[in-house]
Amino acid sequence: MMPRPNKLSEANPMSNDPILAVECDASAADVSALEREIDQHVYRLYGLTPEEIKIVEEGTR
Repeated sequence: MMPRPNKLSEANPMSNDPILAVECDASAADVSALEREIDQHVYRLYGLTPEEIKIVEEGTR
């Protein structure tokens, strides 16, 4: 039998997500700045060029 988690963060690993934390604090929270920051990290992780980033961003509008 698996041990039962005692903390909310153990029961729900997504509870440590900063975007979800902001959204939970205010139903109309603006998380666009956090989303842009995450996008920049992903672009850097994959080594995208500025031209490739432009293509990705135009495709998500």
